[in-house]
Amino acid sequence: MLNSFREHTLDYIQLRPSMIVVYTDFQRSGSKAPGAHYLDIISGSEDSQRTPREINTATYTGEFTKFSRKNFRRAVDSLFEITPWRRLYNPITETWQHFHLSITTLTLSARPANFNNKSATAKLLNNFLVVMRNNKGLKNYIWKAELQDNLNIHYHLLSDLFCPHHEIRNIWNKIQSNHGIIKLFHEKHKHLNPNSTDIHTVHSYNELGEYLKKYTTKKATNDKFNNLSPDDQQQYKIGKVWDCSANLNKIPYPTELPDNYLTDWLTKEVKTGALEVKSEPYFTIYYPPRSQGAIAYPATLVKRIKSHYAQFRA
Repeated sequence: MLNSFREHTLDYIQLRPSMIVVYTDFQRSGSKAPGAHYLDIISGSEDSQRTPREINTATYTGEFTKFSRKNFRRAVDSLFEITPWRRLYNPITETWQHFHLSITTLTLSARPANFNNKSATAKLLNNFLVVMRNNKGLKNYIWKAELQDNLNIHYHLLSDLFCPHHEIRNIWNKIQSNHGIIKLFHEKHKHLNPNSTDIHTVHSYNELGEYLKKYTTKKATNDKFNNLSPDDQQQYKIGKVWDCSANLNKIPYPTELPDNYLTDWLTKEVKTGALEVKSEPYFTIYYPPRSQGAIAYPATLVKRIKSHYAQFRA
């Protein structure tokens, strides 16, 4: 009996902070139809042919795959969109301030002989996240591991949590102390309070775009690491390169069917130079000039985007 199925296409428009993707989704239907194929737009064909388990395993090499880089960026974009700006009181400066997101850097103050970079993530970072979730109300976050010049690992944590710097440092140093790191630091520096954390506030999506550019393109290794023997390299390998709170993994970009308003607006933006366009066989990307960073959506589309992300804020 011959397979009887029909193939058809649907066009979609995906609205992202820094780009708009218009793409075609190929669908098949019928009694013997293969599973529907969703075009994996930016990541490349090699990752779209692999299972999620294979892709997740690949990220433990310490490098971004195309698939993991795409998911990292989507998680960052989602965190930016679901987080409202807030006016909070800062007890350190004794002033009120507007707050959205912050980037916290966590650094190892010393390196115990029995430590490798992978165990640092398991013993230090994971413990830190548990304490912050249980005691400080951390809910939405993304972390990125990075190899320093001295081959120690450190972490960048993007989150919507407002927490005084000294509290975060005390928590991180206490966790380090539990693993003998502060004792080693004291032997060398003669005090017990290393400046092991750094925090700065994200003020705009353009600033967040610089964060994305820096941490998705930076190599997981450096010349010092590459000059080591394969055996010596083992203790300095990063392992898992990033992760996020479970809710951020489930948030898709807002995606709509084309309508007259959307297509007319895109045409006008390209004509005026507000958006540039790049066409590929199965998708088209619209993006702002390099100096702009984020797309200036009109109020009507901002309302649609906010409505999409509002359902994930709970």
